Amino acid sequence: MIFEIQKEDIIKGLVGQLKSFFSISDNEIGIINELAETVFKRCEFSFLENKNKYYSKEGEGYFNPYHSGQYTVFLYYYSNSVFKADAGNSRLADKIYYLNKIMNACDLFYEVDLPEIFMLDHPLGSVMGRAKFGDYFAFSQNCTVGNNNDIFPVIG
Repeated sequence: MIFEIQKEDIIKGLVGQLKSFFSISDNEIGIINELAETVFKRCEFSFLENKNKYYSKEGEGYFNPYHSGQYTVFLYYYSNSVFKADAGNSRLADKIYYLNKIMNACDLFYEVDLPEIFMLDHPLGSVMGRAKFGDYFAFSQNCTVGNNNDIFPVIG
């Protein structure tokens, strides 16, 4: 994958953003560092399959942390990866999830299983709740998906 800035700087930036809003322990920073490659690989897989011109360059996945849509996906994958790695780390997953809401005004809860390939464009005001989402799912601003009377949608 092509990175706009060094991967290490992306992680340092994430830790700095988290520290500006929350207290972050050395253990939590260790978890962030430990899961970085997993998250970058998830982004690479999704971005490479994405047909939006901003998600690939020269036939490779492209990640620019200053592209808010890409960063929204990155933060979702991070919080989801933290949660999947150890549900006991839900406090860190909560912090990353909340950071995503603060920075991008998009609600992508880490327990919601978004597909491995999805795209968002200007996701401001969107809430992706519990549903079954298929690969290549895409959404834009002010989109809400959730249950109605405990009936959860299936989006193919």
